[in-house]
Amino acid sequence: MVKDLERRKFLTVAGSGAAALIAGCSGGAGDEDETPTDGSDGDGGSDGSDGSDGSDGNSGDEDSDDQTDSDGGSDGGTLRMAAPPIGVLDPVGGKGSSEPLFQITEGLLGFDDGDLPPQPRLATGFEVSDDGTTYTFTLKEGVTFHNGDELTASDVVYSWRRLAESENSRNTDDIMGATFNIAHEEDDDGNVVPDSLAMRAPDDYTFEFDLSKPFHSALVQLSGSAFSVMPEGIVGDIEGYEGEVEYEEFVNEVVTGTGPFQFDQRNQGSSLTVTRFDDYHGSVANVDAIEWTVLEDDTAIFNRAMNGNLDIFEIPVSEFDSELVSIDSDEGEYQMGTYGPARNDETFNYGQVTLLNTNYLLFQTGNVIQPARQAIAYAINPTQLADDIFKGTASPGYNVTPPPVFPSYDGEPAGPESYDKFAEDNYPYGIDQPMIEEGRALMEEEGYGPDNLYEIELLHFQTNAYQQFAEQLRDKCRSMHIDLSIEATPFSTMINRAVEGNFDIFTNSDGMEWPESDNFLRYFHSTASKESSFARWGQEGRSTESSRAFNEAWQEYLEYPKDTDAQQEARNEAYLDLELAHFEGVAQLPTIHDRGQRWWSQDVENLRMFGPMENQQLNDVTLNR
Repeated sequence: MVKDLERRKFLTVAGSGAAALIAGCSGGAGDEDETPTDGSDGDGGSDGSDGSDGSDGNSGDEDSDDQTDSDGGSDGGTLRMAAPPIGVLDPVGGKGSSEPLFQITEGLLGFDDGDLPPQPRLATGFEVSDDGTTYTFTLKEGVTFHNGDELTASDVVYSWRRLAESENSRNTDDIMGATFNIAHEEDDDGNVVPDSLAMRAPDDYTFEFDLSKPFHSALVQLSGSAFSVMPEGIVGDIEGYEGEVEYEEFVNEVVTGTGPFQFDQRNQGSSLTVTRFDDYHGSVANVDAIEWTVLEDDTAIFNRAMNGNLDIFEIPVSEFDSELVSIDSDEGEYQMGTYGPARNDETFNYGQVTLLNTNYLLFQTGNVIQPARQAIAYAINPTQLADDIFKGTASPGYNVTPPPVFPSYDGEPAGPESYDKFAEDNYPYGIDQPMIEEGRALMEEEGYGPDNLYEIELLHFQTNAYQQFAEQLRDKCRSMHIDLSIEATPFSTMINRAVEGNFDIFTNSDGMEWPESDNFLRYFHSTASKESSFARWGQEGRSTESSRAFNEAWQEYLEYPKDTDAQQEARNEAYLDLELAHFEGVAQLPTIHDRGQRWWSQDVENLRMFGPMENQQLNDVTLNR
């Protein structure tokens, strides 16, 4: 099966958002130990913690081989941004992705403006074997690294070997995980044998690899920033290479890629600057440089923006006023408009997008009876939660899978329309309103009443929004004969208790490792390991009708692992059955999906809101000042 990487024709959106989607690119973002979000802290999207790559849609143009954009850079200027402390500038060395790396490095594929599906970067075409395990990529010719070296297939082999073998890699599961797994050898201790990954460079512009088994989202897996390509041998942290520079020098002074901007200088804890790369293989950047000022405090970022010292920024929830938002265009997954007048009396450009994450309550099903889980579902109004407590910085959560990648349902296109229609037709616990009486009836059928309360505990994130949420839920539960104690708890404590099974309910937020429906729901079949299935749903002799229905649908889902339209359609059908079974069992109760937001000054032109994959390259941006 041969495919050309033509721009916008590379993949067609199908089913759960695309024919091939992401696995493991987030650097742990989809694990059960995801950090909390309330729109102001945690992984709300600004740092790229889903670990997905992004772009502005120009570096992979099909006519860009000879494109140098003679006008590139004519506008000039320095684009000013803010960032939290910037970690290791090494694609394999960080968990999650830093925004500067998206400007410096690239992989075979990426996401135009953060949109699905993936588009070409360093590849121009690919072929997949009939059994879905062997991938052969044709590389773009004439691509130059920032150090002057020309890109070849050997650079890809070296870079991916570092991901698997380097002692500096924190993302080995991305390339040798349970889903995306390049065939390899292991020693007696379970470590990968050096240079044993099934990858080949038959010539300078052909790269091949073999998966140990088919995986439907392989193409988006390798679109993650961890798979970015570096010059062969630049550091010597894998067998067979001495390295041109020491590792510390590499990550702090000479990090090298093929992106539209090249590393300039880094002042630890203060700032980082990249400058335009004039030999870029795509659309040469318009601005001279991008400078990130390192700021940890949301209020400090807001004050800097209001003083006119940031061009692109975010506003903390405490300062956000939804009444100041005016949406001019709605593209379904993202919206754009204006915001203002703000505190400094200026009106800014504004964008928002529903991210690929789900905030939820997770139940230890062995400790919390199903009627109580269902009663709590009746008590929660996700729309009120998103609008009032999270101040419009979130979308209401009814389904486990987020709206941008929800599969097609009842004739509606895949995405938000199907998400809403499926919830309206099937969500049993009330849309846009709590159903306290129904929850109370459930508990009374179990023998509970005003003088016999059902006692359980909720551990919640240590944020003001979640404190307010927990207090409201506690009051509603009491009217349903549930004595819900609440405790603001450090996230590490919650996870430790979850591993031990020593909890009733805790709040959590997961970003998708790959944007398809099995990403989250895989945790809830009864054969899942104790460590990966904190809910313990259907395990240890607690099988129920809903958990059995879920397991049957899950086994059906697993029968179709390939990235083909027919298998995608079959997975979508099985997925809807998974969601329906989970509605009844309530092992994990969705509450909200985080919404990414961005503000930019009127001086910034040719910038659109990023899509659900979040980060984007900024080479098209111009400054009008």
